[in-house]
Amino acid sequence: KVKSVLVSIAGTTASALGQIRQSLYDKTDGIECQRALNESNPFCTWDDAVSAVVDVPQVLSHSERTTSDRKFSLWSALFSHTFSSLVHSLLTTSFHSVHAKVVSTLRTSLSQAPALSNLLPHEAYRNTMRIATDLDQALLKVSDDAHELLVHAEEREESERRLRQSLYVQTCEILGRLLCEIRRIVTEAKGRESDGTRELIVGRLCHFLKFRLTSLPTLLNPDSSPVKNTSTGMISYMDLESAFSLADDNEDGLISFAEAMDATESAFSGTQFHGSEMLRGTLLLSNTSKTADGKEAYVDVTLSELMLLTARGLLHGKGTYSALGMVQHALDGIVTGCFEKWADAALKPSVQRLSDKIEEFWTTAVTTTDAEWQSFHGSSSPTATVSPFDSISGISPQTVGFVLNASFIMNQSTTPADSLTPVPSDEYAIALGIPEGTVPTLTDTLRWTLLFRSLHIFVKAWSDSLSKVEAINVNSTAALQFYLDVTFVKFCFFDRNQHGLGPFGERVEPSLDKLVQKADGIVSKTCSRSTLLSLPSKVKDKHDHVDEVCDLFVSSLFGSRSTSAMVAAAGEVDLGGSSNFAHPFFYSPLSSARRFPLLPIQTDRTLADLQIKSAYKKDKEGQDRNKESIGGSVMSSGLGF
Repeated sequence: KVKSVLVSIAGTTASALGQIRQSLYDKTDGIECQRALNESNPFCTWDDAVSAVVDVPQVLSHSERTTSDRKFSLWSALFSHTFSSLVHSLLTTSFHSVHAKVVSTLRTSLSQAPALSNLLPHEAYRNTMRIATDLDQALLKVSDDAHELLVHAEEREESERRLRQSLYVQTCEILGRLLCEIRRIVTEAKGRESDGTRELIVGRLCHFLKFRLTSLPTLLNPDSSPVKNTSTGMISYMDLESAFSLADDNEDGLISFAEAMDATESAFSGTQFHGSEMLRGTLLLSNTSKTADGKEAYVDVTLSELMLLTARGLLHGKGTYSALGMVQHALDGIVTGCFEKWADAALKPSVQRLSDKIEEFWTTAVTTTDAEWQSFHGSSSPTATVSPFDSISGISPQTVGFVLNASFIMNQSTTPADSLTPVPSDEYAIALGIPEGTVPTLTDTLRWTLLFRSLHIFVKAWSDSLSKVEAINVNSTAALQFYLDVTFVKFCFFDRNQHGLGPFGERVEPSLDKLVQKADGIVSKTCSRSTLLSLPSKVKDKHDHVDEVCDLFVSSLFGSRSTSAMVAAAGEVDLGGSSNFAHPFFYSPLSSARRFPLLPIQTDRTLADLQIKSAYKKDKEGQDRNKESIGGSVMSSGLGF
């Protein structure tokens, strides 16, 4: 009743409620108020007035205070717990509002985003940075408003302790709910083909959430977590983890909402907390949250999310087992999953081309002789057939094209701001629950994911195709080409690569080594001894040549080589025609993989000029119209692409 009256008077404005609280305290328990009544009224003292309306002995007999500490407080009896409950309710409402705003803004941004091929990385950077910054500011504002409402000089220690615990629990709950919602936004398109736009934007957002929520070290301070109460009981991290493991039958790290309710009900049995009701309340699911066919609304949770959602009954530890550690672990999982899906979607066109070419390669390799293979793929020089290896022009086009395409995707998906260190110092990172020395830039994270997925796809494509053919029937030239392509990829991703594979290194190297061993076995069975003896040096020459020619294009993916242009003492630049310099200024293009390359045909110059001018005029008119139609909407919405 009192809460409803207070809200009707002051609304939910923290400053107004704070003033009412202070006024009520001054009129019910303030020393100056008591002195004024005792001095101005000769007929009734403060104690007499209180005793006339309150049975003080009866109230004190039910008090939890000790006998020596018992003193009746009219403020505590009437308003203290009321305001504590009011603060908790207002915090709940405020956090719900913050959650709804963040999710709504993210969905708006995703709905306005263009296709991945047209997505500009600086626009994705700006939008996701704004969402993360707004969330941090909203959390800080809720905390500041709560302090303004609850804490005052007379009860500062007790009220601040209760406030910190309430903020801790509610921050855990909103983050658990928000992370669950963000993760499910990515999986909403399950069953439908995705071009990677949604995954790239959500992954960027979660990367910023790891480093930009400056309010978390204060709100999730381990000293503010709920303390163990022997009368009610609280469970540990291990208790909830055991219940989660039992519910996770397929061991994929996800359990359904029904399984989560059973797990929490089992874990919290014997305590005052009802696990299923607590989980349903923190996820904002009512008993009527069902689909049209009467089933429960589909929601799944991870272990880290479940830890945050049940924070009020959980004993949080430090480090990995702290609330901050769980937030960081959950964000890492979302970032990794989103970027892997983005890389797969971005690489999909080139993967299809690679698979088609590999299938064509094996079909030709097992049905042709060396002479026939060389007539299609070899050099036109009469001396090219002296050795099978000499007839190979170089790395196959599908392999070089696949590597180049991965590098182009890297260029299209990053902006210079992604290369900035996300934290100003190691102390800042440790305060956010991030282990020291493990703070990669967004560019590093995207590069490692793209390298890992492209290498995994390449190995899988060759391994799957190899399992369908009889490798013993492959001609020697095709076997050498296969060996050359596979070892070139290993050279690029491990020897040439200066950035490493980050956390993915151990997951791909064994499978690549197995593929190289298979290629080596096929070459050993099909080639002569003399060819095998000269193989290492010739393979290295082929690799170095392609690496030098493609250096400019793959440097963003594998890192920059040493200076590729040498100047003579006389100031002349080598143009690639002589061998006086180890690194010529210009390189000849890669030789054709076909014996008869197509030649350009001269067209009518006048007609071509007219066509170019006409196309340029139409493009300019279209761009002008787009600028006029887009300019106003961008300024009015403030968010979008």
